[in-house]
Amino acid sequence: MALRGGIRSEFPEQPAGSPEPGLLTSHRQSHGGKRGRRSRRTRSEVPGIHGLRPIRSLFGLRQHGQLTTGNPNIKPETSDSYTDGVDLDLQGHFDLGSVGNVGLGRIDTDFSITKILAFVYEQTGSPNLEYVGLQSPYNLSSGAGTPQWRGTFTNTWTDGPVRLSLNVYYISGYKEYGEDIFGPSEATCSTVYTVGFTPPDCRVASFTDVDLTGAYTINDHLQVSFAVENLLDRLPPFDPLTYAGVNYNPTYSQAGIVGRYFRLGFHYKM
Repeated sequence: MALRGGIRSEFPEQPAGSPEPGLLTSHRQSHGGKRGRRSRRTRSEVPGIHGLRPIRSLFGLRQHGQLTTGNPNIKPETSDSYTDGVDLDLQGHFDLGSVGNVGLGRIDTDFSITKILAFVYEQTGSPNLEYVGLQSPYNLSSGAGTPQWRGTFTNTWTDGPVRLSLNVYYISGYKEYGEDIFGPSEATCSTVYTVGFTPPDCRVASFTDVDLTGAYTINDHLQVSFAVENLLDRLPPFDPLTYAGVNYNPTYSQAGIVGRYFRLGFHYKM
């Protein structure tokens, strides 16, 4: 059994307001099995014409956009953003032994989970914006949002030439508004929608995807494999606010819109 954990932080190393072109610097380090990452993201925007794509939906969403004209006398806008999070990874390897002369193989399992504690956007002259658990950053991510929790749970059984894996992927739900669109105070459904229909609690539900894969190695040259993706045939959560897809979020639930999917393949090595 192996246990790995770490605290992850991405934050600005100097206060907001330093006019620089868009830049991301990163430094990774590892000590005693802990994983850490520290990075700074600085963004500079020259005033000009900016716009959002219209939100496409069947449910009467308000359209949000912004239009400005350039002014050569205005200094570039500067901003910083940082994230803090915790990663935990548990690994296990189990030999199943044998019954008589028949071996039962082994199981390798991996449980990995990430919690984002903070994702803060800072811009000179404006209130700080917190993106965790919301559909922010709306402009930057096509309304993909920042779910607070995500995790994977993989289990692989191996016995000689046979390999079978069951993989679970989880993404938590999030509130259906973005502070970079509606402001730093919590919006209500009436702020987002122009018709009577609203999703429950203005939240997008969590999504869990389960995949089953397997392979059989025939000899040193040939291997056949199969996969059943979205084994439980889960539908994607209803999300009319994103504009990356129509009424669903392809960033986290593309498997749901495709449905249960079968693949069969082979690999030949000379």
